[in-house]
Amino acid sequence: MSHSSVSLSLKKSQEKTQKRKIEKGVSIFLRSKRDKMCTGNTARCLEILLALLLPPLGVFFRKGCCSLEFWICLLLTVLGYIPGMIYAVWVIVQVDPDRESRDIYEPLA
Repeated sequence: MSHSSVSLSLKKSQEKTQKRKIEKGVSIFLRSKRDKMCTGNTARCLEILLALLLPPLGVFFRKGCCSLEFWICLLLTVLGYIPGMIYAVWVIVQVDPDRESRDIYEPLA
């Protein structure tokens, strides 16, 4: 390998790492803003209500638009409204918000 191709691949890996850090930071910021606006139970009820009206929107508020769950929900909603709605409610109900915050903020020690 030549020196330029090694430096190019190094730059690409650094860009990917930086992009992941930025996405994680934005996700943490949005989650903290959401947690300050209302309590966990209120937020979950609103997300379920949104999931019943427009399934991808409820999943978007829970997981974000770049998550696999959002895209699966969008696909299921396009293919059939009822499967998308069932999947969206399942995604919202099956995730414990306290567990998510512990996973993010607690050290791995």
